[in-house]
Amino acid sequence: MMRIMYVEDNMANLALIERVARMGGHQVVSYPSGEQALNALETDSCQLILMDIELEGDIDGVEVVKRLRARGDTRPVIAVTAYAMVGDMERILAAGCNEYLPKPVPIAQFLRLLAKYDPNNISPAKTAPLDSEEEVRPPGQHLTDAAEGPSTQVSHHPDKRSDTAKTTHKGNPAAPNLPSSAAHVTPTSSQALEEHSVSLSHHKSSQQGEDHDE
Repeated sequence: MMRIMYVEDNMANLALIERVARMGGHQVVSYPSGEQALNALETDSCQLILMDIELEGDIDGVEVVKRLRARGDTRPVIAVTAYAMVGDMERILAAGCNEYLPKPVPIAQFLRLLAKYDPNNISPAKTAPLDSEEEVRPPGQHLTDAAEGPSTQVSHHPDKRSDTAKTTHKGNPAAPNLPSSAAHVTPTSSQALEEHSVSLSHHKSSQQGEDHDE
């Protein structure tokens, strides 16, 4: 089991990632701003950092990673971003991120990265390459089934959002019906997971997409 820090200011995105991470038995602690995450990372023993690039506050995810690397923090960082242009990816990796995940997040790719960076994992999946179909998934499929069961994960988001936004972890309508344990994440279910990517669209990028369609 890993302790994972997810720096994310969107509660729906956070709930979905937590749901998938729990399938592998991992613990997730979250912070909504880069400033809070930087302070927490001075003492937090997390083994993996998931970093949303577009954050509220004075610094974005890229700047958070730059500051982490400047003070000698070598823990792996996976950027989670809706911006997948070549220039954006170069900027993210140059800042010190080890990997990046597109939004919507492909479940199979996310699980494979969790296996890769889990220090307790010795399975072949830890070093198995990602195939091209998994690396970039089209953002066309949205799952809307309600998730079952309450979450036991830790969240440090301030209570500043509306009731609609605070669909944290108890019957979150934005979360899909996913397998409830790691036992269900098997090779036989991999194809189904790949076909049903978790749709994580940042509220800002989603609005931009709607405006473009109009």
